[in-house]
Amino acid sequence: MSLSKERQQEIDDVIKTKLILIDKSYPENNILEIVKEFGIKVYVTCFSEIDGMTGVCGVINNETAEIYLNKEHSKVRNTFTLAHELGHFFLHKDPSLKFRVDKCLENNSEEIEANYFAASFLVPKEKLLLILRETKNIPAIAQYFAVSEDVIKIIVKHLIFCDNYYIYSHS
Repeated sequence: MSLSKERQQEIDDVIKTKLILIDKSYPENNILEIVKEFGIKVYVTCFSEIDGMTGVCGVINNETAEIYLNKEHSKVRNTFTLAHELGHFFLHKDPSLKFRVDKCLENNSEEIEANYFAASFLVPKEKLLLILRETKNIPAIAQYFAVSEDVIKIIVKHLIFCDNYYIYSHS
């Protein structure tokens, strides 16, 4: 299952609109600072100590605007999870749903959209394009954006051609 180009553009527009409102961008600003600007509190907890929470990456409380991250995950993983949960907050806010609990391997349409939101939020395409003109070193690019190499590879696949500039050929 993948996102249509139209839905990708809608999500990209949400990201741009929200970041314009707070006049901040990533990676120039810490993701925690950005999330707090939206009035969302962030907590880190050990999910494995809670019954039924094994395999959970993140939880968002829609009523109190709180995001909970898994203490047992790496900083890079939690950065992605935080952006992913922020995506749910903006894209899938359901007033009837107090909590949203995300297992790490779920793959429904809302999870795919939240993953796309997170990747696009953490690796702005315009910034990535500039960097790719200088280097194709995926590990270095991933380190710059503080994301995994897989996130960079996924985004690069979406940018095979952009503004008539050939970026990457995936074989």
